[in-house]
Amino acid sequence: MSSLPFILLLILLTIPTTPTTSQTLPQTQTNTMLSLSNLTLSPLWDQTKQPNPCKWSGVLCSTSSSATAVIGLSFPPSSVSDPQALSLSCTLSSLQSLDFSNNPINPTSPTLISKCGSLPNLKSLNMSNTSFSGPLPSFTGFPALQSLDLSRNSLSGPIESQFDSLFDIQSLNLSFNVFSGPIPTSLNLGLRELRLSNNNFSGSFPKRLFSCSNLTILDLSFNSLSGLIPDQFTSLSVLNTLLISSNHFSGGIPPSISALKSLSWFGANQNNFTGPIPIGIPKNLRTLDLSFNGLSGPLPADLLSPPLLESVDLTSNELIGSIPQNMSRRLFRVRLGDNRLTGAIPPVVGEVSGLQSLELDDNRLKGTIPASLRNCANLTLLNFANNSLQGEVPRELGELRLLVVLQLQMNRFNGSIPDELFQLNALVNLNLSRNALTGPIPSRITGLQKLQTLSVEENSLSGSIPTSIGSLNLLLELSLGANELSGDIPLLPVSLSTALNLSSNRFDGPIPQSFYELTNLEVLDISDNGFTGDVPTFLTLMRSLTTLDLSNNNLSGILPTFPWYVRVNHTGNEHLKLSSKGGSIDDHRSGTKRRGSLVLEIVGPIIGAILVAGALFTGFLWLASKRFDQVEDESHLAEVAEPPPPPKITDGRFLTTNTLHRSNIDFERAMEAVADPTNIVAKTRFVKYYNAVMPNGASYLVKKLEREFARAFESLELSKLRNVNIMSALACVRTDDDGAYLLYERPERGTLFEGLAYLHGRMSPMVLLDVSSKNVFLKSKREAVVGDVEICKGTELAKWALQYSSRPDEQEQILDACVRAESSRAVRSQMLSVLKVALRCVSPSPGARPKMSNVVRLLSV
Repeated sequence: MSSLPFILLLILLTIPTTPTTSQTLPQTQTNTMLSLSNLTLSPLWDQTKQPNPCKWSGVLCSTSSSATAVIGLSFPPSSVSDPQALSLSCTLSSLQSLDFSNNPINPTSPTLISKCGSLPNLKSLNMSNTSFSGPLPSFTGFPALQSLDLSRNSLSGPIESQFDSLFDIQSLNLSFNVFSGPIPTSLNLGLRELRLSNNNFSGSFPKRLFSCSNLTILDLSFNSLSGLIPDQFTSLSVLNTLLISSNHFSGGIPPSISALKSLSWFGANQNNFTGPIPIGIPKNLRTLDLSFNGLSGPLPADLLSPPLLESVDLTSNELIGSIPQNMSRRLFRVRLGDNRLTGAIPPVVGEVSGLQSLELDDNRLKGTIPASLRNCANLTLLNFANNSLQGEVPRELGELRLLVVLQLQMNRFNGSIPDELFQLNALVNLNLSRNALTGPIPSRITGLQKLQTLSVEENSLSGSIPTSIGSLNLLLELSLGANELSGDIPLLPVSLSTALNLSSNRFDGPIPQSFYELTNLEVLDISDNGFTGDVPTFLTLMRSLTTLDLSNNNLSGILPTFPWYVRVNHTGNEHLKLSSKGGSIDDHRSGTKRRGSLVLEIVGPIIGAILVAGALFTGFLWLASKRFDQVEDESHLAEVAEPPPPPKITDGRFLTTNTLHRSNIDFERAMEAVADPTNIVAKTRFVKYYNAVMPNGASYLVKKLEREFARAFESLELSKLRNVNIMSALACVRTDDDGAYLLYERPERGTLFEGLAYLHGRMSPMVLLDVSSKNVFLKSKREAVVGDVEICKGTELAKWALQYSSRPDEQEQILDACVRAESSRAVRSQMLSVLKVALRCVSPSPGARPKMSNVVRLLSV
């Protein structure tokens, strides 16, 4: 109910109604409703099952002194796509409320809008997510309209005088479109709610908005607004929500905001604000987000004290001084990381019993962790990393039984790891690395049955690895490097997949045979120990291994031949020799250790795909430079093993009509290139890329699909993608070993950003399965194309997910059932926040999908 405009609620509450059993419509309205039923694909509007339209779901009828009439229509989501439905609806002169949201009727024709403008009593019109595109039409007429929702469409261009005749408008929602130009200033001064987020509005903050004294909600977030914000907020005395985040505003935060006694939510994150945080936080404030700015100076003493305050985020500023002692008892999230805060963690934090997330990382805090934290029984995330905290890790932390993430790395903690930590049976991520911890790894570690990441590297831990560690069946990453561990290495969890780091310890003897069981392991680092004997051949059979560091041991014998894709560093083993077949090639960068933890968020394939795409958008230049290096690196992987004979072609066909390509491409030559590993230029999760030189000297890329992915054989779908920044498949080949190959032209021009923007803007939603720097090919260091995006058509998947977009109470059904069952309320809340971003990104309308730069910002909030 909270998502409905306040005005709409008033409308619905004041409409006189009578029991539906006595409602009979005039014949003209009955005919209109039956015609609408024929256009609506929903059992809720089935005239054969229920002939009385007043009993249909979403239909509201009212009986006046003279006759019954339809006064409210709310079409079921995804039930109608014919714009004629809008035209028919607007013939119902008695209508007071009309809701087409989440129905792709594409009401672009100006005549459709003007027809509705003649309805004398229409107070609420909801056209959200209806595939409404193009310039905004003029809303002439509409004499009674109070609430208008055009959000989540593809409306574009500037807003000038299109709303000038809406004299009674009180709620206007234009968010998630592609409007440009300045914020409209000719709006009704009686506005109560104005939502303009996620557009391309530019220019300055309009002073005219300060004349809208009835405003309760003002949302200008995720635009391109800039300049200083006038210090005139005292005129907006009833303002409840002020969101100006993700713009380019600069200067100081206006002090007059402190005078807004009704303000409940203030978001100004991700701007360029500087200077101090104003003194005098509004007493009714519940949510404050000023993160990712350039704010400086000390934290005001009353910053955390408003009695209703629930969430504060000041991450990534330049704030100094100590953490305030006065804290609201209703706080559930405090994020003060990446600042310059000093002093100790105040013990009063233990009195905030409802606290779920406390992040004080990357500051200059000193002293010890207060034992009073034991009282924060609802904590799920505790991050004190990269400070100067000291003393022993408090045993009291073991009482935080809901804790999922504990990060204490890069401090000065000493003493042993307390056994009490291993009572945290909900813990998924534990990082104690880069401290001064001593003693053994406790055998009680077996209590962390949900642990996925354990990092205790760069301490002074001694003794052997406890055998009980093998019972951690969910462990993905284990980092024990740079300690003083010794003795036998026990059986390790076969679930290890991300990395196993045992480097820089005192292990000796042969490499354990038990490593053979780690079939999913990608990175194995046992460097800088005292291992002796031969390098076991079973290491060459670990199918997931990509990096092996054997350097600086006492290994001997002949180094086995590893698959071409495994990077092996064997330097510092005086008696270890290469095989006569060339052995394994040392990567000149392999001495660089892979350190640090990988944060694992499991929300499902939809969300994972979108997160990867969003990261690529914001990191284009970094990816481009990495890809430039990668192509250069991969090309030196030579003669690791004898190349097999070329696969035999069973089917070869062209997907292009271009005669030049058809004359250049020789399928046999392409397969010869595939048989030679020296032609490999890149490898992703699903494919390998080969460079193939044709008889006339022209170069093409051959993409080999992995067997499980080849069954879907995406060539026909890829051939439909036409954009300068997306490499289009020119031909496809099948071989007798069930192989599947696609041929591409070498990239010529375009940018990664534009390529992904093209995919993001397609009318048919696409799921990007594996986009990474390995898929980026360069013409130069500043020109990139998306070489392969591992695309599968995601229409059905998107439709399935989108059915929940209008049913927020059921959105948890999208989450993995196991994750949902085992996660705390706070973790589920965070996952649902990510899910909401994901649902926006698979909207049927490209204009309704947020800009990928905004996706990244949303995910960091």
